[in-house]
Amino acid sequence: MSKKRTLDLKSKLNLNQIIIDASKRYTDFFEHYECLSFTSQISLQEYQQEALKSAFIALDLFYNDNNFLISQYMQFDKNFKQEDSNRASFWMATGSGKTIVMIKLISLLHTWIQEGKIPKKPIMLLAPNDNILYQFKERIRDYNNHQVKELGVRELRQFESAGSLFDENLVYIARSDLLDIDENVGKDSKAKRLNFANFHNDGGWYILLDEAHRGETRNSVRKQYINKLARGSKEDKESKRDKLEELKKGGFIFNFSATFDDELDLQTCAFNYNLEKFNREGYGKNIAVLDSHLKAFKDAQNDTEKIERIVESFILFWAIKKSKENLFEEFKNLNLKESLLYHNPLIIAVSDKVNTQEAGIKLYFEAIIKVLKNELENFKEIAKNLYEKLKETRLYYGDSYLSEDFLKLIEKVDLDELRKNVFHAKEHAHCEACKIKNNPKELVFKAKNSNKPFLLLNIGNTREWEKEYIQTLGIDMGEDLTQGYFNAINDEDSPINIMLGSKVFSEGWDSNRVNMICFINIGSKNAKKYVLQTVGRGVRIEPFKHTRKRLENAIHIYGIKDKIKAQNEGLESLFIMASDKEALKSILEQIEHFSMKNALKGFKKTGHFKPLYVPKYKESQLKDKSYQISKSDYERLLCAIDSYDEDVLLLSKDLKSEDFGLSTLCKVRNKQDLDIKDTTEQFKAKESLEILQIIDNFFHSSYEEFDSFTELDNEICHFEHFSSVLDSKIVDEINEKIKNLVSQSHKPIENKETLESKNVPKEYIDMILKAQQDEQKDTTKEGYVLDVSLKEHYYIPLIYKEKGTDITYAINEKSEIDFLEDLKAYIQRPNNALKAYDWCFSKLVENVDKIYIPYFDKEAQGTRKFYPDFIFWLCHKDTKHYEILFIDPKGLKYESNSRDKAEGFESVFKNSRTNFEKDKIKVRLFYYNKDRENLSKELEPYVRTSAEGIFKCMIEN
Repeated sequence: MSKKRTLDLKSKLNLNQIIIDASKRYTDFFEHYECLSFTSQISLQEYQQEALKSAFIALDLFYNDNNFLISQYMQFDKNFKQEDSNRASFWMATGSGKTIVMIKLISLLHTWIQEGKIPKKPIMLLAPNDNILYQFKERIRDYNNHQVKELGVRELRQFESAGSLFDENLVYIARSDLLDIDENVGKDSKAKRLNFANFHNDGGWYILLDEAHRGETRNSVRKQYINKLARGSKEDKESKRDKLEELKKGGFIFNFSATFDDELDLQTCAFNYNLEKFNREGYGKNIAVLDSHLKAFKDAQNDTEKIERIVESFILFWAIKKSKENLFEEFKNLNLKESLLYHNPLIIAVSDKVNTQEAGIKLYFEAIIKVLKNELENFKEIAKNLYEKLKETRLYYGDSYLSEDFLKLIEKVDLDELRKNVFHAKEHAHCEACKIKNNPKELVFKAKNSNKPFLLLNIGNTREWEKEYIQTLGIDMGEDLTQGYFNAINDEDSPINIMLGSKVFSEGWDSNRVNMICFINIGSKNAKKYVLQTVGRGVRIEPFKHTRKRLENAIHIYGIKDKIKAQNEGLESLFIMASDKEALKSILEQIEHFSMKNALKGFKKTGHFKPLYVPKYKESQLKDKSYQISKSDYERLLCAIDSYDEDVLLLSKDLKSEDFGLSTLCKVRNKQDLDIKDTTEQFKAKESLEILQIIDNFFHSSYEEFDSFTELDNEICHFEHFSSVLDSKIVDEINEKIKNLVSQSHKPIENKETLESKNVPKEYIDMILKAQQDEQKDTTKEGYVLDVSLKEHYYIPLIYKEKGTDITYAINEKSEIDFLEDLKAYIQRPNNALKAYDWCFSKLVENVDKIYIPYFDKEAQGTRKFYPDFIFWLCHKDTKHYEILFIDPKGLKYESNSRDKAEGFESVFKNSRTNFEKDKIKVRLFYYNKDRENLSKELEPYVRTSAEGIFKCMIEN
């Protein structure tokens, strides 16, 4: 599929990048919160946890580091308005579990308020319609069934003031489209509209918007109401300083949606998990856009061409149902413990109009009648043409085609079998319509010789449609039915295979069933939001209970995986037919432009010497450490302990066990293992009993100590996961450069003497040497350097650019790039110390690679992992003496943390030296920093200002 871009985007996901850059500050923050589960049966996916982390980082930056946040925004866009910084949008695909994330976020907001991490404010959730609010309430009930402290839900009209809210776990909910000004609100007590000014709160609100920007004809006005409620200010301040101060005193807006096209929503996007990312990472159905041209309904010269397009969809749908049958039979024969769930496939056909003479929806019935009456003489030819078209159809957001096993089902289709499986008709039949008593929105259709309906028409008023069009379609009226089918559409035994309507399936309706969407006279670029919302209805999938990934991503059954994949492809694909295929592709590609997962490929391991050793650790109880506490905090803590009966205190804090709890109380009272500081240093204010819990956790926490050295296996893996937000065309060019550089680096290098010995004419020798030099030369793209000159690196090429944030895992810190340039210059010197060694080195990426040094962070009062930027392995060619060097180029502005890391290194690799000295391995740590002024004595042995200074020490020692 072509990846050509047609959109010139003015904005990027700026907040998303700010959060990524700032995330190192929050590495261990979420270990203190229970973010893994929603209920006992539903766990939060990794991406859902990342969304919650992004929400907190956005809040923390806004309230506690606003100057940094604004300055970062300005770097992206100098015209960014600071008053827009009190918001974060979450771009999450339909089916990715936005509701779960929002409910968990509301719960965490209450926790963070109680802990004093964010200001106290009431919480509001706004949604566009009653259906979404109802779903939200249902999910809250599920959540509360598994919580000690339930989350309360109240209607916004019940809000009076924020005075007594903070002892309650509450969220206020309302429809966003009902917020208005007083003059538009009815005076009757039953009036639905709400005067937004009635819900003003001086400190503002935390407001969560669940698709609340949708269906809004007065969007800009409604946004003003929401902004004023969030900020808590009735009037706008004139001076910029006042605006910023007032802004920080107010609330914050979280905007959740599957579709964003507003520039501000994109700029303030804190977390991107749009349809493209959701799909590429194995969630939901694959997407196939068919070359269907349903626009032919208007442009075709005869009805035959129009009918054939629809019949193609029936054939494809039959193949999907057949593939499900085959898959379940195959799975049954495997005798596996886990049973398949999956879904009953469904077509949804959406037309721009249903009540006009030109309505494309009428063509649907003409095609159905022809199939039922067996009036398709060219049925096999239609199937053959469809087979040929599908052979060239790639799955969207991927590079694979439909499998031949699935396509063979198309070739084998039989009209009688299709009629039976899709229309529940064993023989030729006529079509009849049945009304639903007291239900004017539904009309069902069935074959006259069948007792099961196959099609549901769901529109605003079927009675009018029935009067105007039933007779013109040649459809009879059957007996009225007593029960509708829409509410039971997701039941496994639902007989409905096709659901028709006019723009009714884009919101407030959830189903795993959709395998085909037919956009009839819909699909222009102007319909972007509607198309994406409707497509979102079709991507959901659940092969196993509570598993949302495609089968091949959900199970790893060797030997049968490929066999299963061939059978489940129909169920795991969403086929889309549209009036304008190119417009639909353009819409989907706009999403793909924001992909954070355009893969960089081709990085290759070099021929490094072996073995490469890495340290492994074992867990031990923390010892010889004292908890640091200020004198005032200690005195407060003692007073709090004395105010409780001892048994009540232990139960109230739910310490690990009675013995642990009593042990902690004794230590606190006796000042044992406490480092009480009589200092003016600012300690983080915490409640006394919270401090007690932290101290108890501290006393019973574990740490890692050195265990052994093992040979490097897959501990360095970041080079397998390079990705980029650059345009895919640029990424393709970079990948081509990587391929060429790696290929050229393996070619033998000819020198002048070798060429002369081969009797190469002198006039060609210089040309050959120059061409060879040019081939081996590093290259650049988009400012990134692709460097193959350091062949001792664990993989090539190295890729770096100062402050370059468009390629994940590229080196972008100036200090690291300076070190690499210094290293390259040093190894060119004839007397460099490395000549005596076989050596290799690698860049390390924090939390991705598995090589680190454990240490105790005194400020955080806990154990942490230190990931130096580089690891070097050196083995002396003569003595075979082996050294491992950890090198961390960095500024030493925060010297206390660097000291903690150095102490951790000492503890692991010096104090326990007897554990590994027998292996003749020496381990060293260096900070590469060109400024040695004002260094503490503790750090002086670790700091070097040059590569020469680092490697010279090996000769001296």
